[in-house]
This record gives sequence, C-alpha cells and structure tokens, in this order.
Amino acid sequence: MPMDKPRGVVFIPTPNENHVNKSLRNVNQPSLTSNGSLRAHEFPAYFGVTTMDASHRLCTLTVLRTAKRALRHPRRAWVVEKREWGIYAAYRRLKKLGLTQMYGNTPSYVYQPDWADLLNIYETVRRRKPRIIIEFGSGCSTLMFARALVDNGSGYLYSIDASEPFLRRTQSYLPENLKPYVSLSYSEIEIGEMSGQNVMWHQSVPDVPADLVYLDGPDYQDFSADIETQADGILLESKASKDYTILIDGRWQTFEFTRDNLKGRYSETVDHTHFWECLSR
Repeated sequence: MPMDKPRGVVFIPTPNENHVNKSLRNVNQPSLTSNGSLRAHEFPAYFGVTTMDASHRLCTLTVLRTAKRALRHPRRAWVVEKREWGIYAAYRRLKKLGLTQMYGNTPSYVYQPDWADLLNIYETVRRRKPRIIIEFGSGCSTLMFARALVDNGSGYLYSIDASEPFLRRTQSYLPENLKPYVSLSYSEIEIGEMSGQNVMWHQSVPDVPADLVYLDGPDYQDFSADIETQADGILLESKASKDYTILIDGRWQTFEFTRDNLKGRYSETVDHTHFWECLSR
C-alpha cells in the first residue's frame, strides 16, 4: 500500500524520463563519483581483476595487466586484492553450505553474485532471526534472504523494486522452494526534501513492522542526476520492531543520512572492504 506522506517532507515531482534498466547497464565501464574518484564497486573491473571463480579470464595477460596497474596505484591495488580474496573465501564458505547452486540459473545480463555480500546477508539473517524483511532492490540478494529464512524455519521477505523488467527477471530465476517466503512487488520512486536534503524513497511499501530492511535499490542515477540518498530506512522506523536493523549495500551517503536522522539509538558496523554498512538497535 502507498506510504503516508512523511511529516517535514516537501515533495518534488519525479522527472518524466526513460529509466535505464539496471540489469542492462554495462558495469565494466568505470564511472566517477562526485569527487572524481572511482566508484568502489568498480575497483575490480578497473584493475582487470575478476572474481576467483571466473577461471576463463585467468591468463598471463591478466597477470601482466594487473601487475602494471598495481605498480601505478598500489593502494587501490591492495584494496582490490583484499576484496577479491574475501569474495573467494566467501564463495568457498557458501559452497560448503550448499548455497551457491541456486545461482546456476542466474542470467548473464543481470548483476552476478557478490559472494561476500551474500554471505553477510545469510549470516545476518541467521543470527538476528528477523520475522519480516523488507528489501529494496531485488536480485541475487533476494534468493539468499529467502534461503536464510527457510533455514531459520520462519519469516517472510517483501522484495520491492523500481524496475518492472528487473523484477520479472528476479521472479524468473527464483527457485520454486523459496517462493512461499517471498513477495515481489513494484514501486515508483518519490523525490522530495527531508531534513534540508533532497532524497528519494519508494512510494508503495507494505504496511508491516520490519525487523530488517535492506537498501540496495534503486539505482539513483536512473531517477536523478544529483541525488544519491534514499530515506526508506528512516520512514520505516516508526513501525519497525524493537530489534530494527538496516543493512545498506555500499550507499555511503544513504548510510550517513540514515544514521543522522533515525530517532532511536543504534550501533553501527561498517565494512570498508566489501562496502556495506549496518545500523541495528
């Protein structure tokens, strides 16, 4: 159901433009942040480094290119090295748990699994045992959330996406045994002002008390050229459970805005290697 208009929020009409489907974006082309630095999730592509299970790309040429770029940018190279080995270790851990097979039918044109993020999702859900999860941005994470709920023996996932094509694709590779634990729905994006800052949020969100919220969508550039902050985690706080947790996938401005505007007291955890942030009561 549509969310009520939050107090202190000035609505700004969303531009009428053709949104680029995030599943078709060429993520191998480096892009820069507002301060001119390389976006964190594109370090591996920039250095010619791929995840460890992409064995078809492991060749002498790859080694030489990686060595050359490492000499030019040693600090960035160390970040990539640490991240990629972490992804490999996470993959081995998930494979041992039998949690990698369900990604065998994932289409090549969608974002591929980030094993470190998926392991963090699985362990967070298993440890905190949320009853209700609201996910913004469907995809590989949807499968892992649902599987963790299955292993917990209870819980339900509401997965919301601002891209109808991407939502349909997630539905197409969601395993049958996980579907009873998941609701996939579409929501338009609202843009407005909150606490003196322009932000965006999803219009249609289930009216349920969330235990865990995951912020991994929308792709901000599909809706605005200069807004990189969303307010969903804040708007859901008033109805959330006493164990409310917000997990954010590498959206630093959203993390800071959320942390600074939540009403309750929260502990924070930041992983600078795999680019996720967590706020929990």
